[in-house]
Amino acid sequence: IVEESKEFVKMLGLPIIQSPSEADAQIAFMNEKRDVWACATSDIDPLLYSAPRLITN
Repeated sequence: IVEESKEFVKMLGLPIIQSPSEADAQIAFMNEKRDVWACATSDIDPLLYSAPRLITN
C-alpha cells in the first residue's frame, strides 16, 4: 500500500522525500521551516523534535 500511495502522490504532482533510515529530526526541521505542511510517520518521534504538525496512523 505504501508504493501505491507514493504513486498517487506523484500523480498529483507533489514531491516525495523518503529517508533511507531514521528521519525524525529532518522532517521536524522541514515542518518547522514550513517546507512541508506536516510530518507523516508511523510513530510520534518527530514530536520529540518539536514538530508542529504530525500525521500518523
